[in-house]
Amino acid sequence: MRCRICKREGAEIFAFSMQLCNECFVDLFERRVFRVIKKYKLVEPEDRIAVAVSGGKDSLTSLYLLNKFVKREGVNVEIFAYHINLGINEFSQHAEKIVRKNAKALGVELILSNLKKEFGFSLVDVRSKLKHRNICSYCGLIKRYLSNKVPREKGMNKLATGHHMDDFLVFFLKNMASKNFSWIGKFQPKLVGSGGMLTRIRPLFEVGAKEISTYAKVIGLESLEEKCPYSSLGRGRRKRELYYQMFYKFEEFEPNFRLMLIRGVKELAENMPKTSIKLRKCKLCGEPTNLEICGFCKLLKLMKK
Repeated sequence: MRCRICKREGAEIFAFSMQLCNECFVDLFERRVFRVIKKYKLVEPEDRIAVAVSGGKDSLTSLYLLNKFVKREGVNVEIFAYHINLGINEFSQHAEKIVRKNAKALGVELILSNLKKEFGFSLVDVRSKLKHRNICSYCGLIKRYLSNKVPREKGMNKLATGHHMDDFLVFFLKNMASKNFSWIGKFQPKLVGSGGMLTRIRPLFEVGAKEISTYAKVIGLESLEEKCPYSSLGRGRRKRELYYQMFYKFEEFEPNFRLMLIRGVKELAENMPKTSIKLRKCKLCGEPTNLEICGFCKLLKLMKK
């Protein structure tokens, strides 16, 4: 097939509602990400940015492109990779190995936290001891806590994640369905931090899971292929995949449906009344929380019993 942009034959990729060759796809993908970085000032002079990397293609693509953008633009910005080893046996060992390999290839400093070594328990231990609790919720709690605390203590002012367009569309629909309107204001490429919270940036805000997977494959980005052993315990992943399929089906009839929708969601978020939760310092660790004792410290207490 012929590439829509360069007109050459052999275009095997269908993305952004058009047929593309490898070179034009990569160029279009990167331009879309770099546009978001520039337009919303995700990267600014003197920034020290920690990229939360799990070993998966989403977070590693975020790291790769932020690093490429900084080098291309010649801005005075430092990029770091931040990884948490959750102690999920061979899965976590493999994830850390892949993250180390990518950080070394990019010439990016890696900051590593090891849950077992630093706090005396792993996610496997949490699962074993707190069997009646949702392990995915605890995993998210641990990641959110450490991804804010550790980079901030090391002098970083921003945290970049691999959350992408499809993620935000799913979150948006689920929050609308549950009438949780206070969260809508968070669906933006950049959330300015305060009260001990780092500024969050999302460079993949206008590209989705399918495009990221294709991009990683075309440029040869090595990432973790296996799924977390605990992902099968809940219905979250299966439900998310169904949402993705629905979005892709819509695009068969409405080109660039997801992009139009996420831009609409962003505008809605910008115009929502500002409802900021007043943060205080955790009584035990001093980290920002809306409770007297933060969720992470509560988990520590449970694990020490």
